[in-house]
Amino acid sequence: DRLAWISPAVVVALLGTWEAGVRWGGVSPLLTPAPTTILRELLALLANGVMLTNLSATLLRLTIGLLLGAGVGVALGLAMGWWPTLRRAIDPIVAGIHPIPKIALFPILIVLLGIGEESKIAAIAIGAFFPSLINTMAGVQAISPVQLDLARNYGAGTRAMFFRILLPGSLPLVLTG
Repeated sequence: DRLAWISPAVVVALLGTWEAGVRWGGVSPLLTPAPTTILRELLALLANGVMLTNLSATLLRLTIGLLLGAGVGVALGLAMGWWPTLRRAIDPIVAGIHPIPKIALFPILIVLLGIGEESKIAAIAIGAFFPSLINTMAGVQAISPVQLDLARNYGAGTRAMFFRILLPGSLPLVLTG
């Protein structure tokens, strides 16, 4: 592509302007260190292993939180999408809690769980729960009633309905969540 150089050129120009601003005193290095300083510190942290240690701890927290939050969200979303009575019972609670910024719940999590790993993992799980729940429920509801009726007419039991119709039919929205 003839114009593929534009994006890298803009990035280089921005980094060069930033570097020059710090070096010539227009930008405070205390608040905004120069890109070369940031790169030098990053390489030092990588070399002494501090960055990898902290990165692995963060990735572990993210993985556990995502698995917990998305797992519960998908399971509840499948159930709420499949059973209208359950949806009517739980949907008002979800609709009331979902708009609250999830970071606003963090002080409550600290009070309940302390300042350790549990509160951090719970915050990540809450952040993953709602998108998973809402998208999974929408995915189940988006399945054509004709498919469900056809499967019932051919004698599909609950297990077959779940694994052959419900799960595959809702999977695109489940993965979106």
